[in-house]
Amino acid sequence: VSPGVIATEMVLAGMRPEIVEKLNKRIPIGRLGTPEEIALACKFVVENDMMTATVLEPSGGLSL
Repeated sequence: VSPGVIATEMVLAGMRPEIVEKLNKRIPIGRLGTPEEIALACKFVVENDMMTATVLEPSGGLSL
C-alpha cells in the first residue's frame, strides 16, 4: 500500500494552510486522505488472497 498525502497531525502541523488548500485543489476527490482510509485499504489487501504482487495507491487521484 503506497498512500498519497494523508491528513495526519504531523503532516498538517508541518504545512501552512494555503499549501493544504493548494493540494486539495490538485486532488480529484478534493481533499487529503485520512489514516482511516489507508487502514481500510490495508485491510482490503490483507483480506483478499487475490491481491498479490501489486501496489495499491490510495491517493484520491493525485500523482506526485
